[in-house]
Amino acid sequence: MLINNPNNPTGNVLTLAEADAVADVARDHDLFVITDEIYEKVRFHGEHLSIAALPGMADRTLTVNGFSKGYAMTGWRLGYVAAPEDVSAQMLKVQQHTVGCAGSFVQRGGISALTGPQEPIEEMRAAYQDRRDFLVEGLSGIPGFVCPSPDAALYAFCDIGGTGFADPTAFITWLLREAKVAVTPGSAFGPGGERHIRLAFATDPKTLGEAVGRIRTAMERL
Repeated sequence: MLINNPNNPTGNVLTLAEADAVADVARDHDLFVITDEIYEKVRFHGEHLSIAALPGMADRTLTVNGFSKGYAMTGWRLGYVAAPEDVSAQMLKVQQHTVGCAGSFVQRGGISALTGPQEPIEEMRAAYQDRRDFLVEGLSGIPGFVCPSPDAALYAFCDIGGTGFADPTAFITWLLREAKVAVTPGSAFGPGGERHIRLAFATDPKTLGEAVGRIRTAMERL
């Protein structure tokens, strides 16, 4: 089973009960779980819970993580997998003939990220939370938008069913043309994303404010 916790695009975080349910299925059916936890440091409530920490899950969990989100190293392409030794040995057979290694300066950057001061992570997380609150409040005030506040990650996942656009792809094309704002259609993430769009709030507050204003103005002209 493959899970993404915290989740992109919704920003959802698994509760302990939900993680236990996944673990129960994995143990009952002798399955491995691949858990993508790249957003673990960008969550706005509580402590991160990895499914690998649950009883009986360490030996059947492959935890995928990296430096791009938590340490603002997007583009450095540095990540890792924590897995049982017998599994990682088999993974290495494929990896070593596919990718040589991360660049030396990237490796040094990763060491500095892990061993250096961690206070900037909290400063970054708090800034993202402020931007989340600003964007969600602004979008929720636009007729036709339903925009829940995400628990983690860098995205607002809005239901635009009330705008009159049944197809999110048609809506984002219209929005790009009329408001000059680019968003991602929820349908790109699977059937559950229909009627939704994803907006990132990783940029600066001024740009977010400009985007919300443009969307609101375009909707008023609709």
